[in-house]
Amino acid sequence: MGGDSPIRRSDGLPAGRAMPKYVSWSCVPRRPRNPWSACEGGMERAMADDARTGTRLYSAEILALATSGTLFAASLLLATQSQQSVAWGEFILWNAFAAVLIGGGLERRALNTSPGAAHAMISVGLLFNFGSSAALLNYLLFPIEREMIDPLLFRIDRQLGYFWGDFVHFFDRMPGIGVALSYIYNSALFQVLGVIVLLGLTERQLQLHRFLVAGTVSVCLTLAIWWAAPSIGPSAYYEIPESISDNINLVVDTAYGEELAQLAREGTATIQAREISGVIAFPSLHTVMACMVVVFTLGTRLFLPALALNAPMIPATLAHGGHHLSDVFGGLAVFILALAAAVWMLPGPAGRETGAAGAGAPSGGGRNGQ
Repeated sequence: MGGDSPIRRSDGLPAGRAMPKYVSWSCVPRRPRNPWSACEGGMERAMADDARTGTRLYSAEILALATSGTLFAASLLLATQSQQSVAWGEFILWNAFAAVLIGGGLERRALNTSPGAAHAMISVGLLFNFGSSAALLNYLLFPIEREMIDPLLFRIDRQLGYFWGDFVHFFDRMPGIGVALSYIYNSALFQVLGVIVLLGLTERQLQLHRFLVAGTVSVCLTLAIWWAAPSIGPSAYYEIPESISDNINLVVDTAYGEELAQLAREGTATIQAREISGVIAFPSLHTVMACMVVVFTLGTRLFLPALALNAPMIPATLAHGGHHLSDVFGGLAVFILALAAAVWMLPGPAGRETGAAGAGAPSGGGRNGQ
């Protein structure tokens, strides 16, 4: 009837009227989620809201930081037990720089200003922090008291028709290419930093955090394999004439190989951050880094340039890195395992992924920017 009140539903709205679009259900209590559960969307989404509204770290960032802390604690214990001298001030300074980057990123995250820059700053800081801890632990494993596997790797290389000395001599006949490969080889770490900045600034959170997890897992796997089966590469066993080294700007030359051999026999008097260099032959970390750069730029405008730059990274790694051919295969295997671990830990939103690295699948509110 005209004078009667309209019939109302149990939710208080007149019958036939829809719920207003501005009504929010965010206040409805939610069941706590397991941050590692794939069925709940993975650890990334479990912490996304907290990380966007405060100074908290994402779980992938926590994993990298915790692993770095564990490696540093193990280094401290090992240095104490072995009475190895370490220039701790240099490593503390390095980690202080990393802490400044992480702190600056957390401040931006807390203020919700430039979220992409916050992601990039935190991830670069974590890379420096983790890298210094891993390198320190690696050097504390010297001198090598167990038998090295280089003789076995030499035999495998022969069966595959490869010998490092002949490979280096080959580029001596094409010095321009040899020199170009040296620059490509030395660009690996800068490329890794570039990918972190790219993924951070474009707010590709899922890819960035998978990158962090894959990097953390790959370095830990590499260290574990090298500790169980150490190798220092053919440069410690085969002498390259100085004229050839100079002609192609050989990175790992005979002098470098002699230093590796001495390090393996005697260790070093004092471990200094500024003197740390690559010492692991099998598996090849340069191969791991090249694969990471290519896979995690998939879906961006830099994919093709990254592919073009890293295709020659394999011959560059073999020649200038002083590697067995087996080292490259080992690095590829480590990368595949690390990528699988990252995808398993960070499955991403269901039905949103387009590739193994999650290209085009933003997580935690990130946009799929180019």
